[in-house]
Amino acid sequence: MVEMQKDPMEPPHFKINKKIPRGPPSPPAPVMHSPSRKMTMKEQQEWKIPPCISNWKNAKGYTIPLDKRLAADGRGLQTVHINENFAKLAEALYIADRKAREAVEMRAQVEKKMAQKEKEKKEEKLRELAQMARDRRAGIKSHGDKGGEDGETRKHDEIRHDRRKERQHDRNISRAAPDKRSKLQRDQDRDISELIALGQPNPRTSSMAQYDQRLFNQSKYTV
Repeated sequence: MVEMQKDPMEPPHFKINKKIPRGPPSPPAPVMHSPSRKMTMKEQQEWKIPPCISNWKNAKGYTIPLDKRLAADGRGLQTVHINENFAKLAEALYIADRKAREAVEMRAQVEKKMAQKEKEKKEEKLRELAQMARDRRAGIKSHGDKGGEDGETRKHDEIRHDRRKERQHDRNISRAAPDKRSKLQRDQDRDISELIALGQPNPRTSSMAQYDQRLFNQSKYTV
């Protein structure tokens, strides 16, 4: 076992140098007193301390009631005078509150009107867009599309014009020969390969009843 090395600069863990006051010398120090003399009336008056007169306790230690305490205080005999500035302050506060309420209400009305105008503008814009869409669908060009028309819009207009011509041509043909150019007649005139490509049933075979030939000529086998 080896003793742990100690730091020579480490302060001591325990205080051993407490300073203890010295005790009195063997003969005690003499206490010097002035010779006793009789106090005069003037000195007694100067040293007299008036007793504390409490409004809560009487001389015998009983609690004084509240009404008796207030009556002894003399507050009921005093006249209360309210300054006129209090009335002016109250009136000024009332006027300020009324003006603030009017300002808030006016601001709310202005905001409501602005919101209503904004809503009307949005509705007007939506109506214009809807009208433009209806005009485009009907094939009518609006004034705003003439200047800013691009290639795609022109292409759509051409396709719409061609389809309108085809519909007009079909209507003219149907008016001229309605029995020959109906949809059913057109489907019946198609070839079987066209019907198969279009995924339609064959009207020639579907119109005729299909029977199993094995069911015929079975009368001779019946009993």
